[in-house]
Amino acid sequence: SLDNLGSNYVGAQESKYLASGALDFSSEGIGEVVALLCVRELQFHFDGSIWGRNGPDVITNVLGNICGTKEIIKMTPKACLGFNVYPPSVFYKISYPRYNLFFDTKSLNETMKELRGSYAAHVWNKLSAPKDVTVGSQQPYGLLADEFCPSVYHNIGPYF
Repeated sequence: SLDNLGSNYVGAQESKYLASGALDFSSEGIGEVVALLCVRELQFHFDGSIWGRNGPDVITNVLGNICGTKEIIKMTPKACLGFNVYPPSVFYKISYPRYNLFFDTKSLNETMKELRGSYAAHVWNKLSAPKDVTVGSQQPYGLLADEFCPSVYHNIGPYF
């Protein structure tokens, strides 16, 4: 359960970037501050022509300023005034260069084993959107959808 993670967190995508796919902000204190600064960053620096500008760059820049470091590894709760930066293994165990693993039946066992202990499976939609998941197949993404979103998965038609 995400409740185990507490409040006020983001997941690191890799060693140089935070990601905007899993965020939690409390309505007061440091959560409120980070959320407000993210909105301000978007207000003044939005750029729809650069894919990562309005997501990873926003939260990475905001927390870099709050934490006093651009190095993700040094973004500790103490340095970040109580805001938590979780490692990629929590939300992004399969990095974007390896997104095809979610669709590859040959790597089913390896992929499912790698995802154990993760709180989420981010499938990198910007890259994976053209891919099909055949309902009933042994594609890892389909098996995850069958387990965690069964009503949608079984009512979507032949492709998920």
